[in-house]
Amino acid sequence: MARAPTPMVFLAQVNLSVMAREAGFDPSLPDSGMLWALIDPFAD
Repeated sequence: MARAPTPMVFLAQVNLSVMAREAGFDPSLPDSGMLWALIDPFAD
């Protein structure tokens, strides 16, 4: 039986324009915008 869809759980939000000013920021990442981390708490 298939499981009903559930919403993802929010973990973190990172403002890349702020992080880009920090020493050690990875230049391969964008230097503006938001990075969101989400997780499926019921993933196998």
